[in-house]
Amino acid sequence: LSSFPNVNLHDLIQLKFVATPFGGPNIYIDNIYFYKAPNVPTLTNFTIAPRTIGAAPFTITPPTSNSAGAFTYTSSNSSVATISGNTVTIVGVGTTTITATQAANGSFVAGSVATTFTVNPAAVAPTAGAANPT
Repeated sequence: LSSFPNVNLHDLIQLKFVATPFGGPNIYIDNIYFYKAPNVPTLTNFTIAPRTIGAAPFTITPPTSNSAGAFTYTSSNSSVATISGNTVTIVGVGTTTITATQAANGSFVAGSVATTFTVNPAAVAPTAGAANPT
């Protein structure tokens, strides 16, 4: 293996030696198998600002990634927000976890990142003539 200075022996999985027929002095390497760890995408910058109940549907800004795989999104609490494609529709007050999952692409495996999304109640405006609590 000295002919391959860039080979990391820790990545070597299997090495098959084949002797020459009839007991000759030469031994040949028939097959060498190497393990290469999968490339996991680096997913960052995934946040969703809080919204107020009644706000219009909005488009999710995808996370930053070093892979070109397509993103899909899910909401852990469909009573707070639902997702169709990359559009979030607010359903109710509360919190939900929004997960962005990136599909495998090229040498990259699939990956995911999550953020908490909060939907706040609407502010209640005081009405004229209402009693002022003391």
